[in-house]
Amino acid sequence: MGDWTYVGSCAGNVYGFDVATGELRWSYDVSADGATQFHGSPWISDTILIVGTDMGNEQNGSLYALQRLTGRLLWKREWDTGLPSNIVGADSLVYLIAQSDEVSAVRVRDGTTRWSFETGWKQDDIPAGEDGRFHSMLQTDL
Repeated sequence: MGDWTYVGSCAGNVYGFDVATGELRWSYDVSADGATQFHGSPWISDTILIVGTDMGNEQNGSLYALQRLTGRLLWKREWDTGLPSNIVGADSLVYLIAQSDEVSAVRVRDGTTRWSFETGWKQDDIPAGEDGRFHSMLQTDL
């Protein structure tokens, strides 16, 4: 956003960089919490970056809200499965899909759930011969 870009690494770090110079402005280590991977794009506002993590193979994940310009943790929310999808949102809510195929609307201010539902899809629904890896897509026109 603006003069910044954000990168999440599978080493368990998320970084804020200056686009023009490549200077590292901040980093936040999620590996201390047991998270190791970033697979989706974060949601970014003027002041907040919200990003999901996962540990692969439908293990636990976390949703992090970081102060966009400093990387300071604002809040963190644990999830029963990983959060590999892009996070999209508008105004006071962000929307995400968990690796368990649960779709949720989460409040930006504190990470609480406004609503959530499970689609009913299960890993066993994949036809024989397909690779069985989880893929998700989330987009909104808000």
